[in-house]
Amino acid sequence: MPDRFSVQQGIVAPPSLGLKEASEELRTAFYNWCALTFLIRDDGRWYSRCQVLWNFMHRPLDEMPLTPYDTQRHLKLYLIREAHWWQFYDFVQFIPYVLSSENFARRQTRAELNDLLANEGSAYRFVEDSLAPVVAPVEAEEVEKALHSPVAAVGVQIADALAKLSARPHPDVRNSIKESISAVESALKEWAHFYEILPRIDVVFVPGGDPGHTEPRAMLAFLDRVARQSACPAVRFRSLQADKWHRYIAGDAVAGDDGVTMMLAD
Repeated sequence: MPDRFSVQQGIVAPPSLGLKEASEELRTAFYNWCALTFLIRDDGRWYSRCQVLWNFMHRPLDEMPLTPYDTQRHLKLYLIREAHWWQFYDFVQFIPYVLSSENFARRQTRAELNDLLANEGSAYRFVEDSLAPVVAPVEAEEVEKALHSPVAAVGVQIADALAKLSARPHPDVRNSIKESISAVESALKEWAHFYEILPRIDVVFVPGGDPGHTEPRAMLAFLDRVARQSACPAVRFRSLQADKWHRYIAGDAVAGDDGVTMMLAD
């Protein structure tokens, strides 16, 4: 959805909430989404659906209203007025689980809720099944990739780090960082073992960052330092002829939009 006219014209600033904030606008937008998506659907399942939500809020089931209207009114009061900021986000995080049991696509539900959170300036986004203080799409994508790493230990440690970072009301930032570092160390150990068993490495491609716009001169200088500080044989760069590649006066160094291709000297 495009920004509002007032935001586009710079009349008002776009909404931006802190980590411990859930504005009335955000709460109302979420309640309206719930109402339109599943609360007011006349499919005969409203009672069982609301029973799950009522239990999640730790409310006695025998006190749950017997009509859809009264139940919605209680949920509205809870979400907009009563719930602490962290209880509100707990509720948001729980919704994909509720709907996935009714053939709602969990990924699609998370995507819709991420759009809502972004539009209302929330400091949280879904990363897989957890709400985390990660708002940049590229960051969320990278975390999701790490969760499904082929190195099993990495996925476990990143999941633990994400859980600690997402803990409410008090995120465990210190231990989240420790788990993230452990995940990197696990990946390095796995790749170190992989390279140790290879009899020979002829070509190494070094990505030029994400999305590949690292300044070539900076990259070449970095690679030169790596080569000098490592126990690897001397590195020479292979010249590639392509429209997007640019020659630099640095021996046979060639850098492009994506990265640098190197060949290890015999």
